Amino acid sequence: MTIESSMDTAGARSFAGAAFGVFSNLAELLKTWQARRAWRVDLSRLDDHMLRDIGLERSDAEIEIAKPFWRR
Repeated sequence: MTIESSMDTAGARSFAGAAFGVFSNLAELLKTWQARRAWRVDLSRLDDHMLRDIGLERSDAEIEIAKPFWRR
């Protein structure tokens, strides 16, 4: 094995590790977005009494429900 081929192998491993990290972060972001969307759908189905039970007013819930899935 020459020095050049070991550098190529190390470079490929480094790239593969970086690519895995990017895809892992992307998967985590998609899961977060899906959870936010589900939470907002569930929130939209609660009546005023249930909202008060969790400490929210209807106006607060409407603000949260109106947010796009990518916003906190």
